[in-house]
Amino acid sequence: MENTEIIPETTRETYQKLIENNPEITADGYGYGTPTHEESMKALEDYYEAFVASARWLQDHPDFDRTRTSYGLKHEAERAMEVYIPNGVFILAAIELGIRIKEVVPNTPNVRFY
Repeated sequence: MENTEIIPETTRETYQKLIENNPEITADGYGYGTPTHEESMKALEDYYEAFVASARWLQDHPDFDRTRTSYGLKHEAERAMEVYIPNGVFILAAIELGIRIKEVVPNTPNVRFY
């Protein structure tokens, strides 16, 4: 799953910069992290392959249902790509692809895409 043809400019190094440039995103999602925000943010670094799978799924499904939350969509991507995808990793892939995000409800980790 190391193939990055879909987003060739997003190497592991640029993925790390994407994480650093979006400190509100953790492995759990938007603005939310357990057990601590910092630990959950650091956990993102371990999911580069899931990030690539997320980006591939998003590009293969440009007309995805934008009324669904990131959490629901990431489960659909997981089934299709056969890989575990943390909510925050799915959100980062969307951001990298230029898909805008909007918080669903304050203090929850899920977003909607528009």
